Amino acid sequence: MRLHRFFVDIQIGEQKTLEISNADLIHQWKRVFRLSAGDAIVLFDGFGREYICKIETLSNNSAQLSVDES
Repeated sequence: MRLHRFFVDIQIGEQKTLEISNADLIHQWKRVFRLSAGDAIVLFDGFGREYICKIETLSNNSAQLSVDES
């Protein structure tokens, strides 16, 4: 399975959970890539690291993610 990679404008650092409310990302995840709870994605924050995250919940307004590894 291919992991899709996305830029987020927040510093992830050592966080274990994230809440994403960027409308463009949410639209892309739900409507374009048809992702749902349980799917994995790669996030990068512009600080030189990538994070493999699992989507815990995905609604029309926000997503809850758990950071599995960096």
